[in-house]
Amino acid sequence: MVAFLMDCSFSPEAVLETVGLPRRASSGHGHVGAYKTTVPCATIADFCCHLVVTMRPIPKDKLEGLVRACGSMGNKGHPIHIGDPELLGIKDLSRPDYGEPVACQPGDIPVFWPSPVTSLEAVSSCRAPLAFTSAPGCTVMTNLKITEAPARPPTPEGIPEVHHISQGPLHYSIASASAVRKIRELETIIAVDPGHRGIGHLLCKDELLRASLSLSHARSVLITTGFPTHFNHEPPEETDGPPGAIALAAFLQALEKEVSAIVDLRALSLFKELVEEAVEQGVLKSQIPVLTFQGESTGAAQAFLCKDGDPKSPRYYVPPPVRVGGGGEAHTLLTLTTPEKTEPRGLRGQAGGPQAVLGASQRVSGSGRSLRDGMSSQERETIGQS
Repeated sequence: MVAFLMDCSFSPEAVLETVGLPRRASSGHGHVGAYKTTVPCATIADFCCHLVVTMRPIPKDKLEGLVRACGSMGNKGHPIHIGDPELLGIKDLSRPDYGEPVACQPGDIPVFWPSPVTSLEAVSSCRAPLAFTSAPGCTVMTNLKITEAPARPPTPEGIPEVHHISQGPLHYSIASASAVRKIRELETIIAVDPGHRGIGHLLCKDELLRASLSLSHARSVLITTGFPTHFNHEPPEETDGPPGAIALAAFLQALEKEVSAIVDLRALSLFKELVEEAVEQGVLKSQIPVLTFQGESTGAAQAFLCKDGDPKSPRYYVPPPVRVGGGGEAHTLLTLTTPEKTEPRGLRGQAGGPQAVLGASQRVSGSGRSLRDGMSSQERETIGQS
C-alpha cells in the first residue's frame, strides 16, 4: 500500500479576506463545490484524469486585487480560469460534481482554482483493486517543518494584471505589467502609418493585447496565407504571404499549438509543396494540415469552423483583426472578400501580407463570398467572439 500526501496550504478563502471579500457559504451545509472539467492532466503511468476545479464568484471590481493577492502567494495561488465555465467544459455551476454550489450574484465573475479533489479522480483512473482517501475536509498534520522559502511578492514589473478579452463567451486573462507594456509599445509601432492611408479610425486600443492573450489560451490556430489574388501573373503582385504564413506556423508550433492553414482551392497544391519543403528544411517541426473551404451553405461553414457543428465549440482561435490593409479597409478571414475584378469562388485569398489567424467581423468592399456570408447573425456573433 502506498500513501500520497497532498499539499493543502493554499485556500481561496484566505485570499478573499485579504481583499475585503467575505466568505460565502455554500447553498447547503456541506463543503464548497468542485467541478470536473474537460481539461486533461498530464498522464503518468496508469494515472490519467481530467482536472477538477473549485469556483468562487468574485465582483468584477475586485478581480484585479484578488489576482494580485494570489500572486503574492506564488504560482500555486493563481487562478487557472476567469470567466465562462463552459470554456472548462462545466455546463452548470449549480450542479457541482462534489460538495455544494456557491451562488453567484449579479455582477459576479466566476474564478476557478485547481482542486485537491483532482487526486481522487487520478486514483480512480488507475483502477487499483483497493484504494481509500481521507474524509472531505479532513487533513493530516505532520511533524515536518516547511523548508520551502515563502513566496516573494512580485516586483513592480511582475505584478499581474487582469484584462477582459472576450464577452461572449466571457473570458478574462492575466499578464504581467511588463508583458502588457511591451505589447502596447509594439501596438504603437504597428500603428505608424507612413503612407498616410487614413486608417487611424480602424485602430482600436489594446486590440493587439486582447489578440495576444487570446492566442495564449488557444490550443488550435488556423492561419490564412494572404496569397496574392493574381498569383499566375509573372511576377505575382506580391509573394510574402506564403512565407509569412509558414513563419507564423513555425513559431506557433514552438509554442506547442495545433496549427492548420487554409488556402484558396487553386493554390492548394502549391501551398502543400511549400509546407513539405519547410518540413524538409527544418523550418517546421512537422506537417500542418492544409485546408480549403468550398461550401456555400450555413451548415457547411458551421461544420468547418466548429466541432460537431456547435457554434459554442469553435475549432480554431478567433481573435480581433490583426492586419489593416490599404485604403482604410480592414482585412480579416471571416469577412474576406475578393476585389470585383476577380471571379468569386468559395473562400478567397487576397493580396497583402499574411494574417495570423481567423479574424473578427469588419466590412471589406468587394464581391467574393466568405464563410461569414453563409452563417446566420447569431452564429456569426457566437463564433466571432469566441
